[in-house]
Amino acid sequence: MENFFILGNHKGNNCGTIEIIGNKFDKTIDNNLILSHIINVFNNAILISETQFNCQQIIIKADLTGVSFNHIDTDFIKTLTIILQNRYPDRLYKCYISNPPIIFTSVWNLIKKLIHKNTRDKVVIRTSNKYDTKECITNISHTSIVN
Repeated sequence: MENFFILGNHKGNNCGTIEIIGNKFDKTIDNNLILSHIINVFNNAILISETQFNCQQIIIKADLTGVSFNHIDTDFIKTLTIILQNRYPDRLYKCYISNPPIIFTSVWNLIKKLIHKNTRDKVVIRTSNKYDTKECITNISHTSIVN
């Protein structure tokens, strides 16, 4: 599990960063174990944000290169979305999603309805890994989606 949802390299960012390696997901792993791991990673990212950067938010960078339908459990993703939104309100600074597969559009259309508009607006989707995650955390109100 640690190979797909990890506390990333937060150097150069202004808050704790979580890196997700999408093609490492495995639908055969117990969802409760995955959820426990994800919550642990989120808690650690928030701790880094608070102690090292004096902020309350986190950055998520998800590389979905090579992800296929075999990697995705849509029911679990919907459940996870609701849990994270309720457990960590207003903690997301930005979510960068790179190299999404074609199936991602279908999954995104399902889960984005469950996500508050302010949170949806923090999601940046690109077909490459090139992001400037060194944005100033104090400019949160000026963020926008960049395609």
